[in-house]
Amino acid sequence: MALGDLVIDETVTMTGVRVLSVDAPGTKVEVCAQGAGTIRGVSATSLYTYTQLQRPDGSIYGEGHGIITTQDGDVILITATGSARATAPGGTIKFRTMLHAQSTSEKYADLTGIGLAGEYDAASDGTATHKCWEWK
Repeated sequence: MALGDLVIDETVTMTGVRVLSVDAPGTKVEVCAQGAGTIRGVSATSLYTYTQLQRPDGSIYGEGHGIITTQDGDVILITATGSARATAPGGTIKFRTMLHAQSTSEKYADLTGIGLAGEYDAASDGTATHKCWEWK
């Protein structure tokens, strides 16, 4: 496996959190977030909704969906999963993610057939840095 070019580089801010369940498998929350940055160097904004399950062993599993819109009006749909370990209060949660993109835009249509390996580092202040590379 080798990682290729940086595809997504953005800063994300959580806009809402909702507790979905608290039971034996763990605590499940829904997170809404919006981002700004670039996709392949082109300015873009993004919207995401994802759930994360914090398990009793300290591991966290997340999955969700998003939409990225470029300054040129191109739209890229995202499906994602990720895993992390819980941190001490105030620490940064370092999700390692796998994204799958879909777009009808000619400029981004090639993303439909590849995976994007990523880092989503969520700080305790509700911001995150998000970077994804082409997985070759």
